[in-house]
Amino acid sequence: MKSLTLFFAEEIHRFRNSEKYYNYMNISIKDMSMIKSPILLIHSKDDPITPMSNFPESIIESNRNYTIGITQFGAHASWITGINNLERV
Repeated sequence: MKSLTLFFAEEIHRFRNSEKYYNYMNISIKDMSMIKSPILLIHSKDDPITPMSNFPESIIESNRNYTIGITQFGAHASWITGINNLERV
């Protein structure tokens, strides 16, 4: 996984290293509190990359522009019914 991240960070997005990439791509708590347009967050409880503990619940709950949908399964970037049946759910 690390080599894939480095490939995207350095070769595709032209960052000098993965740390600069992550710093650029990371939304801060301050940024999240300043959301002024309606936004839908869809997240899965079994996401191995971004765990639920990363979500600042107090900010999401206090900002009426957030609508959040949380699923039990879905991993990081997909909601599929099975490995042999790639039908999205």
